[in-house]
Amino acid sequence: MIGKKKVNYMWLVKITIYYTESIFVITVKF
Repeated sequence: MIGKKKVNYMWLVKITIYYTESIFVITVKF
């Protein structure tokens, strides 16, 4: 259960970074 939570946390971090980069790229373009 702890291992599964750790994996979910890693995915959450990856998704957060992905969206942050996407917003940053859009902001720079416009």
